Amino acid sequence: DFDQCNNEIDFIKHVLAKIPKNVAYKTYPESRKRYADEDPALYELSKYKNINVIKEKVDMRYLLSDYCVLMSTTASSTLAWLLMTDKPLIFLHRSTHAAFKKGFIDIFEESVFFFDTDSPNCYEDIVELCSQPLNKINSLWNEKKSKRQEMIKQYITSFSGGAGKRIAKMIIEKHYL
Repeated sequence: DFDQCNNEIDFIKHVLAKIPKNVAYKTYPESRKRYADEDPALYELSKYKNINVIKEKVDMRYLLSDYCVLMSTTASSTLAWLLMTDKPLIFLHRSTHAAFKKGFIDIFEESVFFFDTDSPNCYEDIVELCSQPLNKINSLWNEKKSKRQEMIKQYITSFSGGAGKRIAKMIIEKHYL
């Protein structure tokens, strides 16, 4: 927890605080409180006017429509939700925390804005990308579309939507025809 907290504070100071735009930060819901006092990362976040902390305990998938560019640092179920929005996704890979397998990293880093914390200019590169106008970020994102579609089909889902129609058809065929 100590290393993870220090990584988070470092990221807040050297990336989020330096982005010349408003940033929303959503904490990961805790099943049990990790600190007797306030989370040190939340204290750090309170120092910066460009960062708004989402304090509600709501699943991220219900907030995705409110944002234009998304960022994640963990391989979790939230990552699939972020990917499926087709909004620009900045992913911060930590080889020491919930790391991906090598085979997946190869296609994933070609599919999203992938930044490896082991890279010496990682934080500066993220700030540089986030400082671009939104239309430039979207243009760069669209250049990755074919690789992203390939990666989603191979690792996430082979369906491109329409789950409701598919299940309705299955129910009708099984129970009514």
